[in-house]
Amino acid sequence: MLGIQHLSIRTAEKALVTDLSLAIAPGQSWFIYGANGVGKSTLMRTLTGMGELQAAGIQVEGEVTLNGTDINQVPPVKLAQQRSWLPQHHSDAFGWTVLETVLAARYPHHGGLWEKAQDIAIAEEALREMGLLGLADRDIRTLSGGERQRVAIAALIAQDTPLILMDEPATSLDLSHQQLLMQFINQWAAKGRAVVTIVHDINLARLAATHVLLLNGDGSWDAGEREEMMTEGKLSRCLHCPVKSVPYQGDTVFVVV
Repeated sequence: MLGIQHLSIRTAEKALVTDLSLAIAPGQSWFIYGANGVGKSTLMRTLTGMGELQAAGIQVEGEVTLNGTDINQVPPVKLAQQRSWLPQHHSDAFGWTVLETVLAARYPHHGGLWEKAQDIAIAEEALREMGLLGLADRDIRTLSGGERQRVAIAALIAQDTPLILMDEPATSLDLSHQQLLMQFINQWAAKGRAVVTIVHDINLARLAATHVLLLNGDGSWDAGEREEMMTEGKLSRCLHCPVKSVPYQGDTVFVVV
């Protein structure tokens, strides 16, 4: 589905990623992990196909393909039918309602100026799944940070794409909604979607990752199945501090020591 071939990304100061090659397939849930400033969000924006990084002075070499086509060459509406994107920050300039905000995610599918009854039903169901249907008529600008993030996740659900990219989706969510998000990621992967997520909580990632990409901060990286990547040695190298695994109720949790 999403192919990454010999991708290198660098700023004027340093290499963020060097010669990264991955194949992200349907049914896989990839989590990107690394310390602050190593280039996680820059890499994710490269994968979205929006192509504005080079204008900001960031050098990008290599290729990212979606179903075999250079992702930067996929027409915007077709891209939005195939790939949904949740950025790290949201800017709400207008007083749309919560329902209108989620309905906007249906635009690539209905292909006209106005949504259909089916689009409204899909948007309402997405809000219901996120526990927000009661806020459907609220001005989006009046929500708390956690509520706004849940609206963004509801929009992803409504957009209904086979590839889902998310940059720190657990931001502002309380623990119960973080758990709910991980359940959704598991469900999406089980239904054959491909999911790529940036996360800062190692133990949260263990709940939903099938694969992990570790960025080490010097352009080097490690990638593979979750159990192979989430080891004391690799996580310590990635975070530049000692990480230990601790047995807990038949599983493992990681702590910084």
